[in-house]
Amino acid sequence: MAGTSNKMRKLRAKSSKYNGNITKRGLASPEKPDKDEKRGYVKYLIYFITFVLISSSIVQLVNSISRSPF
Repeated sequence: MAGTSNKMRKLRAKSSKYNGNITKRGLASPEKPDKDEKRGYVKYLIYFITFVLISSSIVQLVNSISRSPF
């Protein structure tokens, strides 16, 4: 019997914790920073990589045009 009451106690604790969280869904806590604020460097990293790729393509195109025999 001791095992059954222990299981029921754990089940009730989990249930009350779950029921307490239901009313909080969709609400953001004010002290947590936004994901965009934490990961602001990702946007600039993507811009930098795009700039490098486009710049290298342009330089390669200019070099190939300048070396052509036309």
